[in-house]
Amino acid sequence: MNSQSFRQLLVGNRYGAISRHRIMAQTTRRCWLTFEEGRQNEPCLWRMTQEYPNVMFDIRQASVQKDIGIMAVLFTGEEQEIQAALDFLVSQEVKVDPVEGGSLVAG
Repeated sequence: MNSQSFRQLLVGNRYGAISRHRIMAQTTRRCWLTFEEGRQNEPCLWRMTQEYPNVMFDIRQASVQKDIGIMAVLFTGEEQEIQAALDFLVSQEVKVDPVEGGSLVAG
């Protein structure tokens, strides 16, 4: 983005209208997602993307078995949106835990 575009983003375009684009503070959250009792067979992450399309996720590690699924996931977006998306997953009976120590893989 050049300086002219950035200035228009902040103060409006030549017609005085404010741009539809916003400057968003992007953040990341690392979480362990645990799917139990058949939830590993449900499209919980897909449903989350339908409700919160501005939250991106990156599955960094996963293990899905017959009775349980565990994923290490990196979420990116606005903090409020990420929190709402995680709350949505909890409402879908997905256990959400923060990754400790700043690494997705402990050890």
